Amino acid sequence: MIEWNGPTEQNIISNWRMVYDLSDLHHISTTISNSIRGSDLPKTAMGEALLFSKNLLDAGPNCASSKIDLSADGSNNSGPSPFEIYSKYFPPDIQVNGLPINAGEFEAELHLIEYFKTDVIRGEEAFLIIAEGFDDFERAMREKLLMEIYPNAFLAKSN
Repeated sequence: MIEWNGPTEQNIISNWRMVYDLSDLHHISTTISNSIRGSDLPKTAMGEALLFSKNLLDAGPNCASSKIDLSADGSNNSGPSPFEIYSKYFPPDIQVNGLPINAGEFEAELHLIEYFKTDVIRGEEAFLIIAEGFDDFERAMREKLLMEIYPNAFLAKSN
């Protein structure tokens, strides 16, 4: 998990770690739960966050699939856009899922969901889970994680 703001503000909260059991999972969740947001800069540097994440994937272990989850309460307003980063640096096999925070406390972007659909998510199986404000983020994150871990359960549920 990384926290990001402006083009030079990415902070690794929890780096690569294999999860073998509930103890490993508990360690990661405690690390994330105990993290404190680093900056309140009004920048949303999605392109830089995506490139930073791609570089972490490249340095990480060999995996069956490569996925990045991007969450934000606004569209890109600093640095290169997701499209610029995708076209220059991303191979087609990296999937990007989105978790937009709709109508966040500080800004209510009218087109945020559409922006995530057209400019952020990427890949055949990419999806969005929408958090309706910051208070709904925990529910949305839990649903997103479950969809990634048990995709067939969610496909059966939607049919």
